[in-house]
Amino acid sequence: MIAKIIPKIKLPRSANSIFDYQVPREMELDIKIGQMVEVPFRNKKVEGIIIEIKKQRPSTSSDSNENKEIRRLKPIIKILDEKPILYPRQIEALNWIAEYYYAPLALVLKTFAPDVPKTKNQDIKISRYQDIGFKLTVLKSRLPEIKKAIDEIINSQKNVLFQWNDLREKITVYIKLAEHCIREKKQILIILPQITDVEFLHNYLYPQFRSKIVLLHAQLAKTACYNNWTKIRGNKAKIILGTRSAILAPMKNPELIIIDDEEASDHKQSDMNPRYDVRKIAEKLGVKVMFASKAPRIDTRYQIQDTRIQKNFKFQISNFKLEFVKLINQKTAVELIDMVNELSRDEYSPISLKMEERMKETLEQGEKVVLFLNRKGTATMAVCKDCNYLYKCPHCNLPFAYHETEKQLICHHCGFKTDAPLTCPACKGHNIKFPGTGTQKIEQEARKLFPDKKIIRIDKDASYYRLDIAKYDIIIGTQLFFKLFPNLENVGLVGIVSSDALLHRPSFRSCEKTFQMISKILVWAGFNKAKQVLIQSYTPEHYSIRYAVAQNYDQFFEQEIESRRQLGYPPFIKLIKLIYKNENQNQGVSEAERLANQLQKIKSIQVIGPASPYVSKIRGRFHQEIILKTSLDFKLPIAVIPNNWLIDVEPEEIL
Repeated sequence: MIAKIIPKIKLPRSANSIFDYQVPREMELDIKIGQMVEVPFRNKKVEGIIIEIKKQRPSTSSDSNENKEIRRLKPIIKILDEKPILYPRQIEALNWIAEYYYAPLALVLKTFAPDVPKTKNQDIKISRYQDIGFKLTVLKSRLPEIKKAIDEIINSQKNVLFQWNDLREKITVYIKLAEHCIREKKQILIILPQITDVEFLHNYLYPQFRSKIVLLHAQLAKTACYNNWTKIRGNKAKIILGTRSAILAPMKNPELIIIDDEEASDHKQSDMNPRYDVRKIAEKLGVKVMFASKAPRIDTRYQIQDTRIQKNFKFQISNFKLEFVKLINQKTAVELIDMVNELSRDEYSPISLKMEERMKETLEQGEKVVLFLNRKGTATMAVCKDCNYLYKCPHCNLPFAYHETEKQLICHHCGFKTDAPLTCPACKGHNIKFPGTGTQKIEQEARKLFPDKKIIRIDKDASYYRLDIAKYDIIIGTQLFFKLFPNLENVGLVGIVSSDALLHRPSFRSCEKTFQMISKILVWAGFNKAKQVLIQSYTPEHYSIRYAVAQNYDQFFEQEIESRRQLGYPPFIKLIKLIYKNENQNQGVSEAERLANQLQKIKSIQVIGPASPYVSKIRGRFHQEIILKTSLDFKLPIAVIPNNWLIDVEPEEIL
């Protein structure tokens, strides 16, 4: 008997990932497809999964060629788990992921399958939050609308896009959908962007479902992860909460997969292979999928309306459709501040006069002020005003951010630090300036304006964020704050200091990301019952700002989708990014030009580049990128792409 096995190891893209092994006679009755076994591979023992079993045909001669071939095969060492660790739908998905994302099947298996611990079945607590439960209340007047949305989701014969704007109502919908799945003796999988999101939702679901819930994420111990995996496989766990790698959890009886905050870039693996998108995989599992979002991706929202081949457009558009379910509550009160007027002030401040006035009123009423900024540090850069020399990281070639407290220049990409300069290395001048605004700069301004108030800054550089947040009057934070502190009492004012930061990034998604960022802050403000929200902007007439302030997603979508159509970006085409890294910049450029010239010969694609990305040097290696614009059904001729090139299908960013 022969077993075809995928070893759970890293292999080159061009290497074969399926190997034949002999099944020892004593194992023949116990061997099953989907089992994890231990096999010899290149002079070491590795785990592998059985994907096919071929029974040996009877032969009249023990010296037949077939018997000799079997005897030459290495035998399976042992069965690590008697029960299959993956079901057929997960094995089929493994193959699809490897094919779609041009990744070795062995690496795909290693990414998704858990390690089999030496000592199994230990009773380990699944989360330090296991015994915590948060209460949830919604307005009685909203119950009919909530029930209507739940019924539409349950009764839909298609996948669903669920748009919401009230966090309490969203969680209520999740709880009711989980109840429905349990009544039907089915399982529900909820994929969330980050571990903090998993723990937050778990706190609301645990009081009602307790032992029916398991978690799957990277911070679990290997044994705990495997135990939870086996509970899912045995249908003992009905509700699975996890991050993107949980998508292939072996649900025996699945009813629904929810992709929570589907607009989040965390759902796409972007920094290592396989560079998969969990939203795409979910559609391939043969289970109903619900994409939930406060501000859906343009790509996802476009799948709702009728699709057809557009005139004067050379790429074909997908005809996949979604059911659209909306649950929109009363909108948050928002006021927009035009910061252009602030530039004429004698003493310019990143905190506008109106923001300062509202902060003062809020603090006098004994309420908290939360200021959001999408940037760390004191300034965005250090520059010599005499010769315009710009200080950059020697490893990443990106401008440093200046941190006033440490008097240091810090690269926010690789973490490299150096003391702030006293003289310019180019002209030897002393006129060094630090323009721009970061969280530390806002903290300084707030302390100057309100010296008697307790102020705290929450970003990756502020290690004191675990203190009691309730005792502070003014909180200044990046998006990290909203992840760490989803619940906060007595919030009077939420201010977005600069809503334009994402607009100026070199990305075709910059408008979309800006709209989503503002929407996210508004949802947080509404959840924490903030009395007012102020948004400062230097481009208040930009449509992404205007429609975000008006909380009008439909109008934003109509304008953004037209822009994507005219410029030829997703969802109308497929993008593939090819990445090359080399310590020698000239060699990198030469290799990238060679491949680009070869790809230019393929008529069905548009080749952009090669070019250095926005982050052109990381950890001592120079990057070159080639962008391919293709039709949605395009298949990359993989033999053309050398193994030392990285392939990112449908990247979140292309620069």
